[in-house]
Amino acid sequence: MDIKITDLPLKTAPLGNADLFEVSESQGAGVFVSKKMTGNQFVGPQGPQGPQGVAGPVGPAGLNWQGSWIPGNSYVVDDAVGYAGASYFCILATSGTTDPFTDTTHWALLAAQGSTGPQGPQGIQGIPGTPGSASPGYGQIAANAGSAQALISNDYLVIVGDRGINTVINNGTPDVLSIRGIFNFEIGQYVPSFGGIIAHRWVSITSFGAPSNQSTTPAQNYIIMDLADLSTAQWGLNGTDVLNAESTWNGFTNTASIITAGVAVGTAAQLCDASTSGGLGDWYLPAIDELSMIWQNRFLINLNQGVTVGFVPLNHVYYWGSTEDGGSNSRAFNFSNGDAASLAKSNPLGVRAVRRVAIV
Repeated sequence: MDIKITDLPLKTAPLGNADLFEVSESQGAGVFVSKKMTGNQFVGPQGPQGPQGVAGPVGPAGLNWQGSWIPGNSYVVDDAVGYAGASYFCILATSGTTDPFTDTTHWALLAAQGSTGPQGPQGIQGIPGTPGSASPGYGQIAANAGSAQALISNDYLVIVGDRGINTVINNGTPDVLSIRGIFNFEIGQYVPSFGGIIAHRWVSITSFGAPSNQSTTPAQNYIIMDLADLSTAQWGLNGTDVLNAESTWNGFTNTASIITAGVAVGTAAQLCDASTSGGLGDWYLPAIDELSMIWQNRFLINLNQGVTVGFVPLNHVYYWGSTEDGGSNSRAFNFSNGDAASLAKSNPLGVRAVRRVAIV
């Protein structure tokens, strides 16, 4: 038969106890079996949704990422930057130049760089590239360059030698000859076989020619200055306008013209022409521009003082040049201030001889 729960006597139990009551089921023929029924076997329908709760407190403000830290930039609180593999956030406005790692007054660490991980396994070898083709002339130029260093930039190959010719190759063709490294001797160097000190140098296609960098076999040209003054002397030929003695740069031809004009013994050009200093006999009175070059290189030249035996710095105020300035005057160079002046030929001034050497 069917039994309604309401028809059965309930067994009381404390609130929350799972065994709320007992019922008896009919097993037929008037037999009933007692069975416990638990409360969760009688679940009612879901109730309505409750009202929305109150809003929680506002969370902290986020950070404003400013990229890499830049010294001197202005940063305010909550700005974040990257520096040296780590990130930092500003805790006090700053525009200083002290980095965030050091400046703990204005910055706090946000995230530090992790430690270096273990080295990974070696990768497999790549496919060999296609061999390049040799450009004409490279090997020969590198061999001639002495201790050479090759620098490749786009389609240019630059070869720099310690004592060789520096050549720029443009697609295999010699394009420009550089002068660096081609000289055997330095300005200010005393060379005994030359009889004096290197006062100036340049390269040219021919000996003592115009400066050039367009030859693969340039001439090295040197102006050699004697170690000491010959004397103080007059220029000579006062009142005589010497033919072909006006060159400002070629003292060799000026001196030859002065000697041809019959200059007196003991005058400036004659003393230089007659000098056999260093066992050499081709000394001459320098032109005004040659004296200027000596003055410009005086720092290197004067380093020989106390080192090279017999060297005496140019210590006179004025030295005669071989550049004539009319019948009564000639050019002299002031070694106290670097000025050239036109002075009377009768003035006794300093005389320092020079000679030229070309290496081809």
